[in-house]
Amino acid sequence: SKSMENLYQESGRAGRDNQKSHCIVYYRLADIFRQSCMVFTEQTGLDNLYGIMAYCTDLTRCRRSVIAQHFGESWDRSHCKEMCDHCQNPVETEKKNVKQICQQLIEILNQASGLEERLTAIKLLDAYQGKKVGGFRVSGLNLAPVTRDVLERIIALMLIKGYLREDFHFTAYTTISYLLPGDKRSLLKCDSTTVLLECIQRQKSTKDNSKPQSKTGLCKSEKQNSSTKPKLVIVKAQNSSEPGPSTEREKVSEKKKLPLKRKRPVIIDSDDSDLDFGEQSSESLVVKKRYIGHSPSSQENGENGVCSETNGVGNSMVDAIELDSDSND
Repeated sequence: SKSMENLYQESGRAGRDNQKSHCIVYYRLADIFRQSCMVFTEQTGLDNLYGIMAYCTDLTRCRRSVIAQHFGESWDRSHCKEMCDHCQNPVETEKKNVKQICQQLIEILNQASGLEERLTAIKLLDAYQGKKVGGFRVSGLNLAPVTRDVLERIIALMLIKGYLREDFHFTAYTTISYLLPGDKRSLLKCDSTTVLLECIQRQKSTKDNSKPQSKTGLCKSEKQNSSTKPKLVIVKAQNSSEPGPSTEREKVSEKKKLPLKRKRPVIIDSDDSDLDFGEQSSESLVVKKRYIGHSPSSQENGENGVCSETNGVGNSMVDAIELDSDSND
């Protein structure tokens, strides 16, 4: 979805049959810059896109109340009835001031521009974590150790607040989004400015968690399950529909395996390759062999020897061939 309007319209397609439905939004920061390359030519394309980014990065507010607020309506959180993930699984958050990290990100962009290097969001994250980006490496900054997930949320917050902006560069094949200091970057130099980021502390206890817990926070059954290693169970799709235990399925599969029938070899002379014997029984299979020698019988019948033909029973075929030749005459 590129805007809250699209999300509202797409999420309303399910649940029209009065049945329970689920709407899942997949989000990551890299997708925002792919979408921004498509909508930045529109008048309000980036503003709508940053609105859906703020919706995805929020950690506490009711999802339905955020959508209602976007359309200028008032929505009480109690009306949600735990239908969204935030109302169903509330978490305790703590707001931290990340102003220093924002200033360091702006300084990294300034150092890169001094070396004529342009940084995308991914390269900015790598540069903050001490990786070399092309021929550029951050120097002279005491960077705080922050996880990549938190850095992505800080960059998203800076885009929403206007501390960063996107600069689009056209190539022959695609459009690339680079990050530059935004119009409100000067506000970060003021002492009164604070940039607050919500961070999850722990999940709130709900009404369903009525089981008594031990000092470690786990029941006895949970301790037993945690001590045992999970077993990997592989189920074949072709056997999963068959009833009974695995041993019975193996017996059935063995019965299905039939022995392959071996074909009896037939040696046919190349001179009579145009003959077609068709489907014959094993008794009428013809085996033709050619013997070449200088025996007396071979001199009487020809220089190249005699071709003796026998059928499967062992009777001579010479008389049958002569009878066929007489009948044809």
